Amino acid sequence: KARTTHWWCRHRYAELSRFMLRLVYSRKDNSATLQWIKESHRQLGLCTDCMQGYQDALTLLAEELKEELGVDGTKKAFQILVDFDMMRFKKIWSRGAVEKSMNARESKDQVTMALYELFSSPRMLRDNRFLKPLQKWISDVPTEVQEYCDFAALCSLPGLFVLSICPDSTLRSWSAQKAPKQTAKLNSSLITFMDELMYVLENDAFDKPWTEMDVPSTAHFDLFVTPGQCTKSPTPQVLWAGLDTLFQVRYAVHYTRCIWQ
Repeated sequence: KARTTHWWCRHRYAELSRFMLRLVYSRKDNSATLQWIKESHRQLGLCTDCMQGYQDALTLLAEELKEELGVDGTKKAFQILVDFDMMRFKKIWSRGAVEKSMNARESKDQVTMALYELFSSPRMLRDNRFLKPLQKWISDVPTEVQEYCDFAALCSLPGLFVLSICPDSTLRSWSAQKAPKQTAKLNSSLITFMDELMYVLENDAFDKPWTEMDVPSTAHFDLFVTPGQCTKSPTPQVLWAGLDTLFQVRYAVHYTRCIWQ
């Protein structure tokens, strides 16, 4: 959780952090920028508040750059920023990190945090650049490392269910195995995901790039991905299987009552 020395989760550092992101995409590879990237990545691997602050900063920066640089300039900037995120996740998912995580508590926490960040971000889980390393990690990682992760917390995030309708069959199967074992809180992010499934169903928007979808989770999505990097919405068969996964999850009684009321 938040500490006074953290950059992304302390409001007084928000403007400075966005300025540093500008230096990153401008390729200002001086020692101060590189040190900032290293420490920023460390904090993102340890603090859920920093992770949320970072995602919020990216959204705000996208709005700022779109006004300053236009759509094309913003896309170029975010291709660079996303590349740095990809490097961060690939380092965590690497075989060496997996072997280390079996012996080091901090490394295991970083794996859990990486899943937490991905599962909090439908944008990342609709980007093949993040899906492919995740798929490889799930295929290669020892079961004991996977079981260490706190799936009780992850199940209340939309990501585990986003995977249930993704194009990759390995990830869909993994989601279908993990989700029904948990009890989830039916919160606003899960309700938004359910609404988006209904949007696809009601508008017959099957097998279409998510960048073409007018739903909350795709705001500014076209600035982060190219058409070739973006996944597509599910086919009818995959969508119904994803709904089946949703229906198998045990939801906390308090939240369920609120919804029905």
